[in-house]
Amino acid sequence: MAGNKTLETHKDERVSATTDSRKKEMDKVIPEAGELPRAIVRRVVKNKLSQCSHDCDMSVHKESLLAFSESARIFIHYLSATANDICRESKRQTINADDVLKALEEIEFPEFLKPLKASLDGKSVFLFILVEMHVWILERR
Repeated sequence: MAGNKTLETHKDERVSATTDSRKKEMDKVIPEAGELPRAIVRRVVKNKLSQCSHDCDMSVHKESLLAFSESARIFIHYLSATANDICRESKRQTINADDVLKALEEIEFPEFLKPLKASLDGKSVFLFILVEMHVWILERR
């Protein structure tokens, strides 16, 4: 029983240290990164909105496109920082798709795993994540 408590304490310390290192990395990375291409963000959002609302033509305000873009950028940075931690724990220097899949589980987005695995046969992972994040946001409203 005492061994389990020690393992749990070690795991909690590792999670806390990992979270702290991610926050520091995010603080460094986010201000340095540029915007995502607006045309791509607009196309992805409009395509998804047309799939969600067949009966009316939805318009998207410029500020909301910026919000989608910033949200996706922050999500990508958080996901990549988590995948990087997983890669480092495996004593490797190159992030692979399995690291990204494990990172999605770790940051509690397991609903993305099945579609992402299906998507990895040729689609851009970036666009997939952007689309799925938008769907996730719409479903939680």
